[in-house]
Formats: sequence, structure tokens, C-alpha cells
Amino acid sequence: MSLHANGSAVTSGTLLASERSLIDQEDTQQIVRGEYLDSVQRRIDSYEKCVTAITAATTSLQELSAHLNTMQQATQQLNAFTGGWLAVWKRPAA
Repeated sequence: MSLHANGSAVTSGTLLASERSLIDQEDTQQIVRGEYLDSVQRRIDSYEKCVTAITAATTSLQELSAHLNTMQQATQQLNAFTGGWLAVWKRPAA
């Protein structure tokens, strides 16, 4: 009798049925574990892509907000200039 790589006994080059069943169970568990880890990795990748998209959207909204503030200030300045110009234009001639 000799030992298999995982420590199970080998009789005349053949594994006993119970040992073969145990090895098959371990192989199945490894496959299931691998599939689970692949699934977890896919979810992690998906979440990372979502974070990237949300970050890009947030940055775009912040830039838009800054541009809107600039436009609001420009509009206020234009209104003040136009109001002043109209006051001068409507002033009676001396």
C-alpha cells in the first residue's frame, strides 16, 4: 500500500471507493469555490465600474454647477449694464 498525493491510501495502484468519493467531493468543492469566487470578482468589477460612472457624473455636475454660477453672474452684470444704459438713454436731453 502507498499514499496518494492527498494522503489517501492506494492499494495496488487503485484508490478505494470511499477514498475516491472523498477526492471527488473535494474536487467538486474546489469547483464550487472557484465558481463562487469568479462570481464575487464579477460583482466587484461591476461595482468598480459603477463607482467610476458615479464619480464621472458627479464631476460633470460640479462643473455644470460652476458654469451655471458663472452664467448667473454674467447675467446679473449684463442686467446691471443694460439698466444703467437704459437710464442714460431715457434721460431727458439738457
